[in-house]
Amino acid sequence: MSVEVGDSVTRKLLKLDLGCGRYKKTGGYVGVDKFASVSPDVVCDIEKESLPYPDSTVDEIYSSQVFEHLRDLNSVMDECHRVLRPNGLLHIVVPYWSSEGAFRDPTHVRFFSEKSFDYWEVGNECAYYSAVAPYKIESVEFNLHPSSLVRWVRRIFGVRFLKAFNNMIVSVEFKLRAVK
Repeated sequence: MSVEVGDSVTRKLLKLDLGCGRYKKTGGYVGVDKFASVSPDVVCDIEKESLPYPDSTVDEIYSSQVFEHLRDLNSVMDECHRVLRPNGLLHIVVPYWSSEGAFRDPTHVRFFSEKSFDYWEVGNECAYYSAVAPYKIESVEFNLHPSSLVRWVRRIFGVRFLKAFNNMIVSVEFKLRAVK
C-alpha cells in the first residue's frame, strides 16, 4: 500500500510486525524478530538493540503476543516512538491480565489491563512516561473467548460484567498514535 505525499508523489507505507515469529502479518508488513530461526525479514532484539530504521520513518508497528515477554517496556515504547512517524500507529495485542493465557506461559514477565498504556498517554493523570515517548490512545478493545455463551452474556450484560470472570476476556488490543 502507498500513500500520496503531495504533487502526485507516492511512497510505500512502512509497516513492521514486531516479534512476528513464524506467522508474519500479511499485507506488506516487514517481519522483525529476535530469533533468526523463524526467518524474519529483519533480525533484531528490540530490548537490546535499536530498530534498523531512521527516526520518524515507520507508519505502523503491529505486535501480537510479544509485549508480555518484555522486561524493559519503557525502552521498547521509546524505541517504537522513535521510529514511528508523527501520528504513526502502534497496534499491540496482549493477553488480558485475568485470562489463563496471561499465566500459562512461563516466559511472560508482565500482565496488561485496559489501563496499562495510560502511562504514555498525553494528558492522562498517570502519564509518567509521556515526556519521552508520548502517545494518544486511539482505542482499547477486548477480545473475548470464542464461545457463544460469552458472546451472549456480553450482549445482555456488557463487557463490564465479563471482566468479573476469568477467561471470558482472552486478550486486549491497543491502538496508540505517536504524538510528535
